[in-house]
Amino acid sequence: MHYTNTMILSSNHGNNTFAYDQRVQETWSASISIPSKKTIQSIDQVSLWNTCVFCERDDHGIVVSYIGLAHLYLFDHAVIFDNHNHALYWWAWRRQQHGLYPVIHIDQHADLWTPLKPFARDKRDDMDYVWEYTQYYCTVGSFIQPALTSGIITSCEQRRTEYAVLHNPIPDQPFILDIDLDFRDPRMTNNHTHETINRTKTLIQHATFVTIATSPYFLDQSFALEVLRKLFD
Repeated sequence: MHYTNTMILSSNHGNNTFAYDQRVQETWSASISIPSKKTIQSIDQVSLWNTCVFCERDDHGIVVSYIGLAHLYLFDHAVIFDNHNHALYWWAWRRQQHGLYPVIHIDQHADLWTPLKPFARDKRDDMDYVWEYTQYYCTVGSFIQPALTSGIITSCEQRRTEYAVLHNPIPDQPFILDIDLDFRDPRMTNNHTHETINRTKTLIQHATFVTIATSPYFLDQSFALEVLRKLFD
């Protein structure tokens, strides 16, 4: 079963490619951890993990290690994880259970980078392949393109501004909601924080399935948990 046990990614693949050579040269531990899944009954059960889940250089070229979540959490009709590439696996899993849906993507970033290798469309139903691809060939910025090209999702609507979150309509057809909690990063322009939180809560209630990333590289994880709890308050 996938996500049954904690996984250590030590090779130069997936999210571990960031600053990998520099970490090896500087005798860092050139590995990151991928947590196991856990089903919870309350959002208050989501907690942090004192283990590196992402490494990258800062603006001064210094490698920084980032902690993430203690688990990948299954809660109600949502899956909550730290690094955003995990969305690909869970969209594929959802497709197998319930068929094709469009995605609404709420994020600071488009996440439309080209992945490290193409996704084999004829293997989109092979969850072992999807698991391996998600961990080894996707990064936090390259999971949407393979989902689109392989037909795991039908489309991806980007809502990357407060205006889009507040004013784009709620679909009258079933949809998957994908949220990166960095959309509430306090360093961004946040003129309507209360309103966008409430609008996002409404979208969560209408969505058939929700994937949520806490994004350790982009957002302080203690703050991410605050935003997460507001969304499910």
